[in-house]
This record gives sequence, C-alpha cells and structure tokens, in this order.
Amino acid sequence: MLLLTLNLSARGQGPAAPADTSAQQAQKGSWIVLPVVYYSPETRFGFGALGMHLFKFRGADSLTRTSNVQAYALYTLNKQLLISPKYTLFTNGERYMLSGNLAYFKFPQLYYGIGNDLPQENEELVDYSYFRAENKFLKKLTPSIFGGIQWNLYSMFGVDSDPEGVLAQTQPLGWRGYRTSGLGLVVAYDTRDIVVNPTAGAFLELTSTHNSKALGSQFVYSRYSLDARKYVRLNKKGHILALQAIGQFTRGSVPFMEVPALGNEIIMRGYYEGRYRDKQYVAAQAEYRLPLFWRIGAVGFAGLGDVAPSLGDFTLASLKPSYGLGARFMVNKAERVNIRVDYGWGKGGSSGFYLEITEAF
Repeated sequence: MLLLTLNLSARGQGPAAPADTSAQQAQKGSWIVLPVVYYSPETRFGFGALGMHLFKFRGADSLTRTSNVQAYALYTLNKQLLISPKYTLFTNGERYMLSGNLAYFKFPQLYYGIGNDLPQENEELVDYSYFRAENKFLKKLTPSIFGGIQWNLYSMFGVDSDPEGVLAQTQPLGWRGYRTSGLGLVVAYDTRDIVVNPTAGAFLELTSTHNSKALGSQFVYSRYSLDARKYVRLNKKGHILALQAIGQFTRGSVPFMEVPALGNEIIMRGYYEGRYRDKQYVAAQAEYRLPLFWRIGAVGFAGLGDVAPSLGDFTLASLKPSYGLGARFMVNKAERVNIRVDYGWGKGGSSGFYLEITEAF
C-alpha cells in the first residue's frame, strides 16, 4: 500500500476571544485534515481523506488528557470503499475512558492460508465485505489503573474467491462468511503523557473476550490479548526510545479472518497484513524517534514476531524480522500530533509504505 500526501491543513477554531482561557481553547478543540492519493496493486489508485479532531469535554481540568476522534474514507478506481472512524475519549478528571473503532471495508485482501511458513505461491486475492465494531468502556480505579468491559462485533459477507484457490480448497472456519459477537474484560495501566504521541510513561492493557451464541456469534471462541508499551526520554533534545510488546492468544472455533495476523501499520511493519496467521501471535518492536528541524522528525524501528498454532510451537529459528525508517511532520505542536510516513522491510523481500495520523504506538 502506498499513500502519498497531496496537501494538508491544521486549523483550530479561530482566534480566541480575550476572555478565553487555555482550558476553554482546549475544549473548543482543533482539526487536522489530510487529503491523500492512495495506491496498491489490488486496488489501483484511490482517493480519500484522513482527519482528526482533538478536544476536551466541557469542564475538564488541565490534568485531563485530550480526547481524539479520527476517521478516514477511501474510494478506489476498482470501486472499492474503506471507511473507518476511531476514538479515545476521556471524561472530566478521567473518571471514565471510552475507546473503540468502527469500520466498513469493501476491499480485496491477499490470503495465503494459516501457518507461519507459507509459500508465496499460496497467494490468492479474496474479495469480501467486512464490518467491525470494537468498543471499550473503562472506569478509573486508581490514578493510573482503569478497568471495565468491551464488546466486539465482526461480520464478513459477500465472499468471492477462486474455486481452485487456497481458501476454497482448505475451507477454514467461516470461509463463506460469518458473524461473531463477544463480551470481555479489560484492565489497563496508563501513565502516558499524551496518547497520540507519548514521550514518557508506560501503558499495559490486558483483555479477554468470549464469543458465544448467546450474544449472536456463529462461532464460540475466546481471545486473550496483551499490549505493553514504554516510553523513555533519552535527552533534552527530545529523542525518545519507544518499546512495545504484544501477544494475541485464541482458543476454540476461530473464523479464519479472526485468527491473529502478523503485519500491519502498527507493528511488524513491512509485512502484508495476514501474510502469516495462526491461533497464537507474539511480537515486539523498538522505535527511536528524534526531531530534526522545524516540524520535521525521523524514526528508525526494528522488531521480531511470529505466529504459531500453540504456545509450545514458537521457535527462535522461525522468528521474523521487521525493520524500517520513517519521516514525521508535526501538524499540531500543542498536542504533538504527527503525520507519519514509514517504509518497512521484512523477511523474503516483504516491504510496505504506511501513512497515518499519530504515531504507530
């Protein structure tokens, strides 16, 4: 996937009246809008926009972190559509935190099968429609710990694949389409200074989600996830070392597109998402972030990850590397919002471009 910037604007709500305080200005919020042109081998050219709104709820104090709502919409020359808003909201005093995302895809995706050692010859283009809803509702338990519930809904439909391809020949669970719905628990430890571009603090989130027929799911399975992050300021010039480790572990009857997939714009950059997928997934990465001049910055990142059918099947020999470089342009200095462009490489000549608003993690 290649996304190229055409132009951008970063604007607030206009000049503040003399009586406005900094807190009032934060409540008014700011907007970031990024038109883009898009290209991938599967879609040809596409066009759309990325956007973000940053704000605080009325009455929020200076210690309440800024809420954000992001969204993007893309349409391609192959008449494919991708729409996805997401959000992180902090109520006054951070008594509650809500986060989640919605998505609708009418978008082909390459499928290689399930496993961590799949040949390139398995590659098959599968067309389908997909709807996703993920929502978390957390309550502050201590100044740094949140706990709560989450609900996820996934629906895949309109599947069109090659009758002689890997998908039809192996017929994994849900290969003609499915719907899953699950509830779960979430516990999070969060001391990050700013969510969209942390320079200090740590984040640890543990989740468990159970999909059952009582909730409307066609398949019964469980997913357990871990996401751990640490941010270290290395010097007064703003050089940051960011570290992340993730784990996704499933059991039960998992539909094939809900099986953990290695590679995306966040971690294991450089791999096509789903190039390798299996019931268990672990990965870790480190990223060095440094300002260069004006609003321009640069990063270098490297990581390791793999998938396996069970925890006992992970081996050092099969670990897959990820590494790359990126450029940053800061469009909002107050909230340190960056537009990032990354290029990552992986095993076997895998590589990819990425463009996003906010850091990878």
